[in-house]
Amino acid sequence: MKITAVETVHLSKAHPPFIFVRVHTDEGLIGLGQTADTRTAAVVHDLAARFLIGKDPLQIESLWNTIFEFAGLHGYSGAELRALSAFDIALWDILGQATGQPIYTLLGGSCRDSIRIYNTCSAYGAHSDAERARVDPVGLAEELLADGITFMKWAQFDPYARQSRGQAITRAQLNEGIAGIEAIAKAFDGRMEVMIEGHGLWNLTSAITIARALDGLPIHWLEDLLWQDNAAREIAIPDRRKRAPLHAPPDAPPPGATWHRRDDRRHHLDRRYLGTEEDGDAGGDVWDPARAARPFRAGQYLGFGARSVERAERLHHGDDAGLLRSALRLLSRTRRGRSDHP
Repeated sequence: MKITAVETVHLSKAHPPFIFVRVHTDEGLIGLGQTADTRTAAVVHDLAARFLIGKDPLQIESLWNTIFEFAGLHGYSGAELRALSAFDIALWDILGQATGQPIYTLLGGSCRDSIRIYNTCSAYGAHSDAERARVDPVGLAEELLADGITFMKWAQFDPYARQSRGQAITRAQLNEGIAGIEAIAKAFDGRMEVMIEGHGLWNLTSAITIARALDGLPIHWLEDLLWQDNAAREIAIPDRRKRAPLHAPPDAPPPGATWHRRDDRRHHLDRRYLGTEEDGDAGGDVWDPARAARPFRAGQYLGFGARSVERAERLHHGDDAGLLRSALRLLSRTRRGRSDHP
């Protein structure tokens, strides 16, 4: 079997502007991939012409490495990796069709029969769940629960970050931002959980302030409050009252939707920082834990291991002054939520 053509498809009403990638073969199988940003389309066609046309689509690992080695020389986390992500998904799709097996079987088999899903409160055309979440969060949550959806994710703090460039959030803004979550908590008594999307817009001090303001509310996770290469993401900052990481519930992984490769996740798996439940907006490949790290339990959170929490407790041992000093040291190296020093 050989790859004969690659096409890109953009749904004009979609927001954000995702594109689909279709990989055609001479046996009639067509693999479907997806990635972000319409600007990636030109790179998709360039890399396909160089490395995919005429190749065996079942040689997934070889093709992935060939393209990555070509693209990674000048930095791997841009349009090239977004294109590679779409190729990888499409090639696994072809493999599944060729073998008559679902992808999860090819990756080692299922660990459960069902999984809870969440609704991202975004927009499509004239329909905007983001606006609904802002003006009628209880009504939207009620509709989602009726459809069997028990999580909803939205970016209620983003407007405030844009006002201060992520450097500060006021008490009035916090109160306004959490009002909808409080209404959901009161109406549904925990049956609807909220996920916070941060888009990497905040600095460390503001991220901690937001996390503390959400304490006690039905928050399933906080996603990407800090930019993906911010050094503060490497440190588990414990809440001394609960002995648990401040920025996530005890059974949930830290933010990581903007990691790009399985090796990025490996860094955190090695430290028992990461679970497997991610939406992978920017992803670079099909997430195969068997290729990334051992030991690993697919389908379960690893959460924060005792060693990482103990290390953080030693680092910040004593009182809140120690925590503040460490936060200030990190903040001094951070601008707009990004680390100035790799």
